[in-house]
Amino acid sequence: MGRGRGSARRRAPEALAGSRTSPLTARADDAGCAGDLRGRRRGRARARAGRGPRDRRPPAPGVALHRTLALAAVAALGLGLALSTRGPIALRGRDAARGHRLFNAEPRWVRGIELELDGRHVASTRTTGGWDVDDRPAAAQTAEALGDLLDTLLALRAVDVFRTPDPTAFGLGRPRGMITVVTGRGPRRLLVGGLNAAGSAFYARREGDPRVLQVGTLVLSEIERVFYTTEPGR
Repeated sequence: MGRGRGSARRRAPEALAGSRTSPLTARADDAGCAGDLRGRRRGRARARAGRGPRDRRPPAPGVALHRTLALAAVAALGLGLALSTRGPIALRGRDAARGHRLFNAEPRWVRGIELELDGRHVASTRTTGGWDVDDRPAAAQTAEALGDLLDTLLALRAVDVFRTPDPTAFGLGRPRGMITVVTGRGPRRLLVGGLNAAGSAFYARREGDPRVLQVGTLVLSEIERVFYTTEPGR
């Protein structure tokens, strides 16, 4: 019995050692599994590459026609919107100028012009045949000068507009003159003050408006022309 136990003890370590797997064997098994997995993946990739693209069937005739009509409708709608949209209106003539108007009136509304400047005075009335000055038909050159002055007064804009607590500093405390445009709604007056430092504009103020305007001296030239044509002997 003693011999049997000793032999069993000696065989037990040998059996245990035989059941263990060496590290080299385990690594070889792992490498084999990895190789099999790579091979399977490569096989699948080759199979996919060999299949080629899927066959795409053309849409049915009714579907293609429906798509074409829808695209044509969208294009027609866009063209209609583009044609119906109006661009910005370009202002011309008097409306193209910027700045404050001296007299906000239309030419057909004007019935007369009265001028006072440096002690001189002319009163004119507009008629169907032209102009009357001091209740007499105006001469041709006077009528032409009055027509040009009216166009200038209605078209010209102020160079500058500002407010001041002391209008007398600009010659408006005791104005040197006054321009009156008579319309169907009543007279509209512009007080004439002194010249600016450069002599290129004069200061003026509309009746009932506290603001001071700078107006180009073209107006004064047109007024002087009217006075010149109404002098005796002209």
